[in-house]
Amino acid sequence: MRSLVPRAIATVTGIILLASVLITNHLLGIVSQVLLGWIITLAGVAGLLGILNLLAVHADRVRTEKPDWVNSVVLLVAFAGVFIAGFILKPGHHFYTSMVSAVIVPVETSLLALLSISLAVAIIRAIRPGIQFVTILFIGSAMLFLWAATGFVPFQNENQTQMLLSFFNTIPLGGARGILLGVGLGSLTAGIRTIIRPGAQAGE
Repeated sequence: MRSLVPRAIATVTGIILLASVLITNHLLGIVSQVLLGWIITLAGVAGLLGILNLLAVHADRVRTEKPDWVNSVVLLVAFAGVFIAGFILKPGHHFYTSMVSAVIVPVETSLLALLSISLAVAIIRAIRPGIQFVTILFIGSAMLFLWAATGFVPFQNENQTQMLLSFFNTIPLGGARGILLGVGLGSLTAGIRTIIRPGAQAGE
């Protein structure tokens, strides 16, 4: 029973949030905003607990001098430096934001570079079995978006070109929303299966 209650709460919350996206209702919107506020608060608390657990694990690695404990020392020192700088200078300070950006931007750039390589490998694997309609569509869309992202688009100031580029920019947003809806439906299905499964096992 103890495990059933949190699963039921999570499933009902997911249904309400998904319904608020698909259905326009004032009361449903208010309830979803309240639930989102609670979720954001819980996510912040969970993030704080995760950070404390991370620090405890690496501190224990340093204390017991486990393999690669020097990396744990670097992590603890970097965390302490960033935390102290943020506490003293505040997150909106120019030096603090520049310092954080100097770390985050290279990491994001590296991830995008890996994504580009993965995309190139996917194109090569798509070509290898043979040219098909899906293969042509994938390669054409990838090349089109890469070309549009370069900025070398003729007649950029024309209204028709702006409308076409705006349409191209909305396609990835649709895909991202589709992925989020898929994640939501998958989580909802998993929650329902988790709730139903104990009753099904008891019936067996």
